[in-house]
This record gives sequence, structure tokens and C-alpha cells, in this order.
Amino acid sequence: MPGCFAFIGNGTEPGRGGAPLHSVDYDFNDDVLELGVQYYVTLVRALLAES
Repeated sequence: MPGCFAFIGNGTEPGRGGAPLHSVDYDFNDDVLELGVQYYVTLVRALLAES
């Protein structure tokens, strides 16, 4: 199945998402959640407008 990733950014500072994903020090930056939701809402609205 075709797919897609959207890299919205999770920070580079330690404690703000800067640790590698599978590190015990990884801490997801919750501040980017709203940005990610906005991205996908905009994407869906654009696709719906085309149909």
C-alpha cells in the first residue's frame, strides 16, 4: 500500500525531542501535536475540494 510521511519536526534540543527515537532519553515534544493535526486537516480539505 502506498504511504507517506510528514516530517513536522520534533526539536533538536535534549529533552525536547532531540534524542534518537528508540533512545531511553527520547521525549516526544507534545507542542508539535497541534501543528501535525492542522497539517492533516488542511491536506484532507484540499483533497476533498478536488473531488
